[in-house]
Amino acid sequence: MIAYFLEKRTPVIAYLEVTMACNVRCIHCYREKTLPKPRDELTRKEINVLLDELARLGTLILVVTGGEPFMRPDIMEILSDARKKGFAVVVFTNATLISGEHARALYDIAPLGVEVSIHGSNAQVHDSITGVKGSFAKAMAAIALLKEHCIRVKMKGNLMRANKCDYDSLIKVAEDLDLEWTFDPFIFPCRDGNAAPIGQRPGHNSLAKVFSEPRFARPGVHQPERSYLEMPGNRLCGAGVNIVAIGSTGRVFPCVPLKLEAGNIRIAPIGHIWRKSPVFEKLRSYRVRDLVFCGDCDLKKYCPRCSAMSFNETGDLLGCAAISRSIAQARKRTGGRVSQRLQSPVDTEATYA
Repeated sequence: MIAYFLEKRTPVIAYLEVTMACNVRCIHCYREKTLPKPRDELTRKEINVLLDELARLGTLILVVTGGEPFMRPDIMEILSDARKKGFAVVVFTNATLISGEHARALYDIAPLGVEVSIHGSNAQVHDSITGVKGSFAKAMAAIALLKEHCIRVKMKGNLMRANKCDYDSLIKVAEDLDLEWTFDPFIFPCRDGNAAPIGQRPGHNSLAKVFSEPRFARPGVHQPERSYLEMPGNRLCGAGVNIVAIGSTGRVFPCVPLKLEAGNIRIAPIGHIWRKSPVFEKLRSYRVRDLVFCGDCDLKKYCPRCSAMSFNETGDLLGCAAISRSIAQARKRTGGRVSQRLQSPVDTEATYA
């Protein structure tokens, strides 16, 4: 199925940033310091035109993200519009703004899933990362509300220095609540080039500890993450091939973390950008054989290579990112075990397949 969509160049998954406004201040966030004003962001009408065009292109999964989507007063209308157009909708949220009214409306909308960012097993850890006191309590209350309304909830977060002593407890919280969970060590620099978030990346010892944890790789629960060496057609990844991202002001990118602008839907329709953008054509032309840095590297079969990470770190889509190398080293040290619960940054397709 993946090979089919790659061959047809269908944007199966579209990420839509409905706003860059957010009510928390996560220490590892990649948002720019200077954000667009709400009046400059896509209107509901513009989003509806976009959704119609994505439907014609064959998009199946719409991931609604931000910023914090629930900062938009019309977020429920946008989600409802998307479902009426036939999309399987996934919402990324910190959940602190979700009320009982939201939960009831979400029950009617029936999203494919709501993914809630939780970075600690308790308020002390989580709130220190979000920078907002009370954010843990609000998020956990929202998770309870969503579960009460039979909404599929996934707990997700980043593995970082600020919570390195809390991994086990964090997983236990998710499992005690009978939630799906996924945590990853991919932390990106800010979109404006500020590298401060990178300082939160976990060190080698923390990564090795995580990859040696049986709960991340116990048989019968997870399958090993697909290596980039095994991508259909020897492609590097799905960014710009079967994944597209649209920013809150209409800018179009290959995926959320890969900030190579391919166009703007306020200037040209998404269909034209998808078919004609030189950025997308360039990405689609790359194959594994073009990765000269990989060559005879003894880590490549363990490597969670990410084109966005490579570009953000080195300025080269084909480059070798330090975080990918660190993860590969940790995997090798622990026998190569890996779980889909430690995913690449844009692996929603694997999550909901």
